[in-house]
Amino acid sequence: MAKIDIFKESIIVDSFIDDELIIKIKKILKDKKDKNENNIRSNIDGFQTNPIMDTELNKKIFYKAVELINSNYNVNPIYNFRLLNVWINENYKNCFNQIHLHPKSNFSGVYYVEVPEKSGELVFLKNDKSVTMMLHDDEFIGNEIDFLVKYKIQPLKYQMIIFPSHLEHMVLPNKNEQSRISISFNIDFIKNNG
Repeated sequence: MAKIDIFKESIIVDSFIDDELIIKIKKILKDKKDKNENNIRSNIDGFQTNPIMDTELNKKIFYKAVELINSNYNVNPIYNFRLLNVWINENYKNCFNQIHLHPKSNFSGVYYVEVPEKSGELVFLKNDKSVTMMLHDDEFIGNEIDFLVKYKIQPLKYQMIIFPSHLEHMVLPNKNEQSRISISFNIDFIKNNG
C-alpha cells in the first residue's frame, strides 16, 4: 500500500535581516504618505503605495527572493527571473487585506518590516472546487494536510515569505495600536533568448 501525493502547494519562509533596508522602506513609506499617494487594491483602510521605483530597494528584495526560489525549486536555466513590481503596505489598527491573488506573475512575496503582536496573520486559502465538495471539520480529520482549506502564518519582523502567485490569500485585521508594515512584490519568468 502507498499514499502518493499528486498535487502539492508550498511556500518559502526565511529571515532576511537588513536594517538599512528597513530604514529605507520606512523613509519611502513616509514620503508616499506625506504626498497622500495611497493605492487602494486589496487593502481595507490602511495604506498601500503605488509600485516603488527605488533601484537599491528593488535589487535587494529581488536578489533575496531569487536566491530563495533557486534554493527551493529546480528552475530550468533557460528562464530568467524578472521583478514586476514592489509596493509597501501599512495596516493600522483594524485594517486588513481582503482575499486576493496576484495575476500575471509566477511568484509573489512579502517582507515584514514591523510586526507588532496581534497585528494580523497571513492566511492562504485553498481556491479550488474541492473546498465546496468536502467535509471540513477538524474533529473529523484532524490537521491532515490533504483536507486543509486554509493555512495561517504569524509573520515575524525580518521574515520573507514567497508563494506561487495563484494562491489566494488575505491578511487578518491588525488588533494592535501600532501599525504592521510590509513590502510586497511579484516575480515572473522570461525565456532566455541567449
